[in-house]
Amino acid sequence: MENQLVRAAIVGVLGAMSAGCGGAEAERVDANRAPIIDGRPATAGELFGTVAITDPMTGEPSCTGTLIAPSVVVTAAHCVVEQDAMTGAITREFTADELDITAGELTPVNATADNIWPVVQIVRHPGYPGDGNPKDSEGLGQEDDIAMLILDGQVDAVGVVPIPAPGSAGAMLTAGQTLTISGYGNRDEAGNAFGDLYIAETPFVRSNGNELLAGGTGNPDTCQGDSGGPIYAVNGSDVLLVGSTARGREDAQATCGEGGIYTFAPAYAQWLADNSNGQYDGPSNSGAGAAGGAGGAGGSGGGNAGNGGTAGSGGSGPPPSSGGESDDDGGCSVRGTSRGGSPGWIGLVLALGVFLRRRS
Repeated sequence: MENQLVRAAIVGVLGAMSAGCGGAEAERVDANRAPIIDGRPATAGELFGTVAITDPMTGEPSCTGTLIAPSVVVTAAHCVVEQDAMTGAITREFTADELDITAGELTPVNATADNIWPVVQIVRHPGYPGDGNPKDSEGLGQEDDIAMLILDGQVDAVGVVPIPAPGSAGAMLTAGQTLTISGYGNRDEAGNAFGDLYIAETPFVRSNGNELLAGGTGNPDTCQGDSGGPIYAVNGSDVLLVGSTARGREDAQATCGEGGIYTFAPAYAQWLADNSNGQYDGPSNSGAGAAGGAGGAGGSGGGNAGNGGTAGSGGSGPPPSSGGESDDDGGCSVRGTSRGGSPGWIGLVLALGVFLRRRS
């Protein structure tokens, strides 16, 4: 979610560039939205803990998040700040009244008041954006791109998804393992449509303990608008949050579709607990942890709560489905280069790389 003026300035520059950068690309950047690439529409039973971060005035989603406690949503830090387009330096923190959470809706703009929760507190990790930290050739590093939103009231329209403890998560993830991504971003890279929940499965590649890499050429990917959204590990009825969408790969040649970098949620679970004002208990030490369907999620019968908690309660919602499956990337960021652009376009994006590679 970047400053409206910054976005307008970027679009103006893009519009003045050579024909090598088409109007569709400029529109996509301006809209600050893009899709689960090669995903599919989610069903009510596939909401799990995925929620939309929405504009209180319009109801439109700007980022995606995941419910990790009844009153706590985890998302990306870059979704709650404005940053300088050239340097990436934070220029403004969003205030709580600028954000809502919409839960239990596949299309947030259609939500009624019963599915909207005001945000009362934003807690951003103090290490973000971590620009001084080294990254490898694919872009894995430590940006601390994570934040949580404390809500006014408890969400009952989707299930709570536990975060596994770092040790159990590390042992659980193996190269090539299928993970589930989801988000409210656009449905294709051209940015022709957005605002509906899409999901997909993509392979885990590797993790450095602070971030993880998933997907790659030929696999589904997250994109603009999916930022902060979940990447789930699903095993039958068990659903665990292993990451949140942060940005695209450093070495990608396309805006989206060549793999995404996700903040490794287990590495931050204790930080989330310590700063949640008692609203979040911390990571799960159990492998079980299903997001039980509830209310708007249309789930009948919740799955097990991680760490020996109580099972999620089923809800009466349309249409009925069992609450415990998962299909899901969370967010996508504009990467440092763009497919099919002229040298001038590539040069501009590289100059703005810190800013544009975010997936919000």
